[in-house]
Amino acid sequence: MKIKSTHLDFGKIKDTLTKTKTIDVKNEGKNELLIHFEEIPEHLIFQIRPEKLHPNRSGKIVVTYNAQKRDNYGLLHDEILICVVSESDTIGQNIQISASIEGDFSNISSKNANYLIQKNRDNENFVILDVRTPEEFSEGHIENAINIDYYSEKFEEEIQKLDKNKRYFCYCKKGGRSGKSLKIMNKFGFKFALYNLEEGIIGWEKSGFPIIKK
Repeated sequence: MKIKSTHLDFGKIKDTLTKTKTIDVKNEGKNELLIHFEEIPEHLIFQIRPEKLHPNRSGKIVVTYNAQKRDNYGLLHDEILICVVSESDTIGQNIQISASIEGDFSNISSKNANYLIQKNRDNENFVILDVRTPEEFSEGHIENAINIDYYSEKFEEEIQKLDKNKRYFCYCKKGGRSGKSLKIMNKFGFKFALYNLEEGIIGWEKSGFPIIKK
């Protein structure tokens, strides 16, 4: 089987998105070919179209990259083994997959925020950041949130103490302070995912999601 390329580069992908690309293949032999893939990681989906390649027929390997299922960032590589099966033989061929995963700077709804929080409940690299005043924070906040007051004179100093390699979900009362906070974080080089709760904790509570009081 002839494969047009053994390297598929997805380029830049935001960590909230999926991307699909194809590789052209052709059966230049005299026998029908079956193709299957070995040990595919959960962030990749491989398909062959059509499922069987008849002699002198062309097809495509369709690869979908789900960046949401990747925990790492930057330039990442995978190597996938393709097995080509004919009546007389089985041949293995490695395909190199590369992608540069980037953080997304997004406004998200309360529903999507709750999904994001639940998905990352045990992820130590995901931080919930409340930028309201300590008084507002004590009246009710999202579980596991840390508090850095946007109005504090030391706000930028405290922000720069945070780990720039982690992902941050930020909120305030209505979304204003948190949106400005993420712009500051972006300026300071927080290069991975930054999320803003667009309707703030008011929208969070209106949607029926819980808060913690202390």
